[in-house]
Amino acid sequence: MDPERFDTTTTLVGCRRQGHDGRPWRFPVDGLSKRENATMPPEQGKGHEMSLEGSDFARDVAAAFETIAMDAAVAFEIGVDERGNFIDARTGACNKTVVENYSRMKHGDMDAVSFFAGHLAATSMHNERFVSFHRNAVASERVIYMTTVAVFNVPSASNLLLKTTAGHLNIMLTKKGLAPLVVAEQTRLSESPLGYASTSVRERRNELAAGRGVTIVPENFRDQSVIFLDDLFNSGYTIERAERRLQDVNAADRFYLFAARMDPRAVGASASTIEDRLNDTFITGTLESVAPMLKRGNFAVVQKLVKVTLDPKHTDQLPEFLQEIPTPSILKLYCAAANNDYRRRYDRQFAPSIAVLETVLQERGALDAAGHIIGAPVDRAAFPV
Repeated sequence: MDPERFDTTTTLVGCRRQGHDGRPWRFPVDGLSKRENATMPPEQGKGHEMSLEGSDFARDVAAAFETIAMDAAVAFEIGVDERGNFIDARTGACNKTVVENYSRMKHGDMDAVSFFAGHLAATSMHNERFVSFHRNAVASERVIYMTTVAVFNVPSASNLLLKTTAGHLNIMLTKKGLAPLVVAEQTRLSESPLGYASTSVRERRNELAAGRGVTIVPENFRDQSVIFLDDLFNSGYTIERAERRLQDVNAADRFYLFAARMDPRAVGASASTIEDRLNDTFITGTLESVAPMLKRGNFAVVQKLVKVTLDPKHTDQLPEFLQEIPTPSILKLYCAAANNDYRRRYDRQFAPSIAVLETVLQERGALDAAGHIIGAPVDRAAFPV
């Protein structure tokens, strides 16, 4: 890949909202809303499969990034070589460390989260547009909020990355005499059996929900500056939704931070499913692949980790597997499953595995029959971050 093509100094032009320097912002909403990516529900993507193959998807993805490139910072560019190996898209060199850490981060490994947070914070502070965005917001007496994709209770990798990157950035900003950022998470509600299948949720759904429920954007964003962070720029669909939501609450201006960006050609060639392959490069969806992290304990439970551990195909293996896993780690998983009601959701497919966790915790004296945590481990990290 030609690194100049994806230089973040690309000019941003357009219509609706004005950016921090007085120039208007634009996002190709009509174009992107016709495309689905790998994170959308399977039924949403099937109807577009033929049209994706028949269009220049890679060019669309590149164009989507170009519309925000002037107001974005990316820590790593990831490409794919002719043999199908992930590489540094800027240099063509092997980037095994980045790819391995990305897969670990997506499954909650906090060492991997810190790896990307440090690089992303440093990249941001070396980005003149980011520093200018910050200074102009403060000069205009606006609060600078930092947010990411919405969460119900159990976080995603982006939620972990948000808090850790904000911590790194606030150290660097305050050392320069600049104001710290304010972390503000968005809430996602669902029409699935969570006890919130209310009329208010259904009424607030729109075409952006696409089967995902409702994202509640903090009203505090109105007329303020917002930094939106995501772990990966892949197809651009997540950013399209974020842009619309920030426009809906009349955010004054915004800036985007990405731990990584996938080469548009790889996205186009795979109809954006390259993201799934990247996620599973190191942690592959087996219990054995998550075992070292669970034994070490330095992890936060994210939805990907819950689904790997509680996957029905692993239920029979769990009793033996958990013998080597520390009680605090099992308790983290069990609490996370309760926090997002995995016992009832997803057609109750995870209930048998949750029952195994429950039995093991009761046998170890960490949980009673009523579900009370007793003899809680000294490690307070037993509760999900």
